[in-house]
Amino acid sequence: MLVKRRIPHTAIQITAFFVGIGLTCLVVIGALCIGIIIQDRQSQGLIYPGVKLDNQLISGKSVVALSKHYAALNKSLSAATMELWYEEEPVATFSGSMLHIRSNGQDLVAQARAIGRDGTWTDRTLQKVQQLLKLKRYTFKSVIEVDERPLLKTLSELATQNDLAPRDALFEMADGKVTAFAPEKDGIKINQAMVLNQVQAHLSSPGVLSGAKASEPKRIIVQSDIVKPKVTLEQSNTQGIKEVIGEGKSDYTHSIPGRIHNLLLASDRLHGVLIPRGATFSYVDAVGEISARTGYQPAYVIVNGRTELGDGGGVCQTSTTIFRAAINSGLKITEWHAHAYRVGYYENDSKPGRDATVYAPSVDLKFYNDTPSAILIEVEKDEEKKLLTYRFWGTKDNRIVSISDIKTSGAIGAPAPRYQDDPTLRKGVVRQVDWAASGLTAWFDYEVTKDTKVIQKKTFTSNYRPWQAIYLVGTKE
Repeated sequence: MLVKRRIPHTAIQITAFFVGIGLTCLVVIGALCIGIIIQDRQSQGLIYPGVKLDNQLISGKSVVALSKHYAALNKSLSAATMELWYEEEPVATFSGSMLHIRSNGQDLVAQARAIGRDGTWTDRTLQKVQQLLKLKRYTFKSVIEVDERPLLKTLSELATQNDLAPRDALFEMADGKVTAFAPEKDGIKINQAMVLNQVQAHLSSPGVLSGAKASEPKRIIVQSDIVKPKVTLEQSNTQGIKEVIGEGKSDYTHSIPGRIHNLLLASDRLHGVLIPRGATFSYVDAVGEISARTGYQPAYVIVNGRTELGDGGGVCQTSTTIFRAAINSGLKITEWHAHAYRVGYYENDSKPGRDATVYAPSVDLKFYNDTPSAILIEVEKDEEKKLLTYRFWGTKDNRIVSISDIKTSGAIGAPAPRYQDDPTLRKGVVRQVDWAASGLTAWFDYEVTKDTKVIQKKTFTSNYRPWQAIYLVGTKE
């Protein structure tokens, strides 16, 4: 007797479920295969879907056309011209071919074409499915390649010629005098990275990338950076000295050699002199003895109305210069004397009335340091231009200096020229050592204010007697 077995209903349902899944997979796979076949046929010689290059969708575009586009761009880039300029002067000119400028766009087109075509069967199939189902997008960004070596070589040569290392401040003292002094000085350094960035920015600009403006000359500006020193003047000393508070200048053109020697020697004695806060500066004390014993040479001085040789002739050039520095710094002048006669040297660069005479021990130039710090005297000697510059270094305190224009009155004509024998000159030689100057009265007003309060007020008056031209007549056989 046969016995029939009943298949459980649940088993039938499971079987039906898996059969359904299998059929669905077959349908999906079949659909994908058909889609891939259609996609392959539609993309022959074209870029597969879902690919961007330089923010542009290139899906469906011709590989050949894209390659031609970047080949044309590279041709225009090779003709590009860039000029380097430094301090408003041309330095060098570079062409695109010299720098081997090119876009890597052609390389990226080849990479875009390889999607769905290169690699193993599995890789190709996976990429095709991803593109078909829009599961993945490929994005490429081209760059402009530049051989920077020629640029860097030129910039290196430019840096060698123009870079300056910063200078640290120097301040050394001995026996109450500054023996070594130099304020800090900024350095400069060619900014090579900025030049390279400018080149890249130009080559990446829309006008160049489109090829429309690639061949137009482009000016690249070379700039320098400021390099700060490690040690400043303020850090190098305990005197509070950190900045220039005033300076004076005088021109000693036409001076004879002995006079030049003396004024330069006196300047050396004054260079580095330190005036403590609250102290009075005395020119006579600062310079010391002026005689042949201390190194001074004979030069012409005015003695009892005559021009004669005397040791130290010309030192009043330095007292005049330091007087100008003192008033320009707003200091209190406690002793000052004008010359009895107008001296041409002091009018090379000034109207009459801004000179100061000294004659040890009774005639001195003095001023008081009421600034917040010590004052350091720095002397600069330009022997080529015959120019003295005295700088006062210290600390400013908001004082404002007002110096009026020089006014004159009571002019008196110069006497007739004087000729006097000079045994140091050969017979027949005539040398002019002084020039005619009228007598007159000259004056200027000096006022210093601080925080709206007047702290110095004085009128400097010079009463000059008339002076004749003086010629020295040689008598030496």
